[in-house]
Amino acid sequence: AYGYDMNSAFSWGMLQDMPKDTDKGPINKTRRIVKPDELGFQVTGELCLPGQSADYIFKSEPSPFKRFVEVWYERKRTAKNRKDKQYAKDVLNMSVGWMQRANYWLRSAIIGHCNIRMNNLIRKYRDIILFSNTDSIVSTERIPELDSNIGLDVGQWKLEHDGLFAYIGQNSQWDFALPTYRGTPKGWFKEGYDLLKDERPTC
Repeated sequence: AYGYDMNSAFSWGMLQDMPKDTDKGPINKTRRIVKPDELGFQVTGELCLPGQSADYIFKSEPSPFKRFVEVWYERKRTAKNRKDKQYAKDVLNMSVGWMQRANYWLRSAIIGHCNIRMNNLIRKYRDIILFSNTDSIVSTERIPELDSNIGLDVGQWKLEHDGLFAYIGQNSQWDFALPTYRGTPKGWFKEGYDLLKDERPTC
């Protein structure tokens, strides 16, 4: 299998069009089709693009986060040590998390742009995609669309894995290395653990 990972997915989401004047609330609170200069949301929070039906609608505007993302992504990309890189990564990601408290419309737009991008890829390549999450895709074949967009910039891709892949639900393992298992720290697994045969360890 082949494992692709998107560079700073949430930061890419921050660079897309955002709902305008969110502090004033939606300009429309009755369900209708989103116009070309608007963004909408379902009651459940999903982002709706122009042409889709939405429950809450805002005027849209170019991202107000462009400078913020440029500065902190460059600090992450050029960090001289692991600590500085992790700090820059945390600033980018935690700012999105904080928006759940500070401005959930903006957070929903950022997450929504990421989800729409990933879902479009999953639908397009559904015959070869095994596994996906917020910012990664695992496929049984190389994906030319992603191969042609490999690079270091925000939203570009990297081919992180090329080898044996096992998964059960959202738990996964590459080449018999320590697995990624939700709710279980990597330190609990012993070398040689096989996701498809061995029991989940307990502390």
